Amino acid sequence: MPAASPVEWVALTIDCADTEEQGRLRTFYAQALDGEIFNGSVRARGWLLNFRPLPDYRRPTWPSSETPQQIHFEWVVTDMEAAVEDLTNLGARLADWQNDADPAVRVMLDPAGHPFCVIASHSVGEFKDEAQHQVR
Repeated sequence: MPAASPVEWVALTIDCADTEEQGRLRTFYAQALDGEIFNGSVRARGWLLNFRPLPDYRRPTWPSSETPQQIHFEWVVTDMEAAVEDLTNLGARLADWQNDADPAVRVMLDPAGHPFCVIASHSVGEFKDEAQHQVR
């Protein structure tokens, strides 16, 4: 059995344009993940998310790779339509491009333009199989 890793995961830092957008991202992720804002970060479901304003930040241009995505979350939901509506009310929006061949996945953009996927729970088995295949 391999030795335990000396690395401990602490947080994920998400870049954004300015302090106003930083505040919108904190609020969005705290509410979307049922978390809390704590010392300027969001604590939710075992995750610690930080948001860092950068003067030269450029929003991702997904699906184009002109400005690549900096992060990509995959969230599972039991009611796709209700989740999309709730996330939209929190400040997210549906991406212009959707994969018509996969209606169990909706691509959304957070308030800073970072893409994330909302995946119907009934398709998670297929999704996990595909994710494991991609790792090999």
